[in-house]
Amino acid sequence: NPASFWKNLEFVKAVIEWTRNISYQSINVSGFVSYIKERRKDYVNLYNFIHRNRKNLQDQFERD
Repeated sequence: NPASFWKNLEFVKAVIEWTRNISYQSINVSGFVSYIKERRKDYVNLYNFIHRNRKNLQDQFERD
């Protein structure tokens, strides 16, 4: 599935770019999701995945 491949590649790139400019203490899921939302044109496949699965993802993180 090409969209899944690009989503995964975008995830790796986004994590590298996002963590480059923040402190270790500032790393959290909501901050990362906000970063992706602000740059959704750069991370189209990743944003679409997060948006499409937001309820399931939210439920998963609330359980942990």
